[in-house]
Amino acid sequence: MQILPVKISPVHIGFLMIFLFVIQFTSAQNVDTIKINITNRVYDTVIIYDTVVNYDTVWLDSGFKEINIGVSASSFICKWRKNNDKISTVIRQQNYSAGIDAGIVFNKFVLRSGLFYTQFKEIRQIGYSLTDIDSVVNLQLIPHSYFSVDTIVTWQYFTYDTTFNDSTTVTIIDSIQQYQIDSTEINYNDTVYNTVYDTITKDTAATANFKYTYLEVPLILKYRLGEYRNFIFDIGAGFIAGFLIKSESYFFDVGTNTVKSYAKSDTYRFMPSLWFSLGINYKIGDVFLISLEPYYNPGLKSIYKKELSVIKIPDRYGLRFGVRYYF
Repeated sequence: MQILPVKISPVHIGFLMIFLFVIQFTSAQNVDTIKINITNRVYDTVIIYDTVVNYDTVWLDSGFKEINIGVSASSFICKWRKNNDKISTVIRQQNYSAGIDAGIVFNKFVLRSGLFYTQFKEIRQIGYSLTDIDSVVNLQLIPHSYFSVDTIVTWQYFTYDTTFNDSTTVTIIDSIQQYQIDSTEINYNDTVYNTVYDTITKDTAATANFKYTYLEVPLILKYRLGEYRNFIFDIGAGFIAGFLIKSESYFFDVGTNTVKSYAKSDTYRFMPSLWFSLGINYKIGDVFLISLEPYYNPGLKSIYKKELSVIKIPDRYGLRFGVRYYF
């Protein structure tokens, strides 16, 4: 038998390819869908037809891990640098800070910010001295005496007769001047007024409450040192901007010998400070985190204005406790 050659046109070849393509997909018996775990939170879906991968997607990790938000509070001790207020002594402190904050985690770095209500509250004893000048006028009598001499001149007359040879008798009057001296003792008192000044000094102590209230906005960058089971350790550094809300403070006025209060305009409204911390965090489940942070917060500016006699720059040492929810 002789086989004659068949001529197939390009149109026939196109229809044949479409037919085979349809047969291949409609007759497939093993069709699977699988998920490939790329990261902890990103999955790629791959559809396999008869062990043939039709498409694949490659996902790259962006470094973003989580966002967390929470509340935290701290109690701190305040130490004053460049304190020229030598008449007051701190008896007790009740300083605290509380607020909300949020953080964004990129790889091992955490950027945090928030809003905090912070109050410096101290009970101070102001010791000062009041000086009173008491004047006493003394009357002193100094006795004096002297003799007053009075001289009285008198004349005494003597009469006698003288007979001469011719029997002439002449009467002669003789006068004798007499001086009488009389002395009189005169006593008198000299009056002298003496003023005596007596200085009386009283040591006085007054107790006053000093309060400085701020709204603070932190900007802190943390670095995660490592993880051990449910614990996460980090260190942080940053900047805190404080805005004065209210202040109550006092000073001793030497001119009037009284304790007076500073006006709000006598204190700076903006008080910046730095932040350094060591964080210990503990995971509770998949969404909660408990943190404990010892921190050092040095001030960069005085609370009082420089033209005042008292210059106070606060350094805070505290321990912050917080609870955060991350997702």
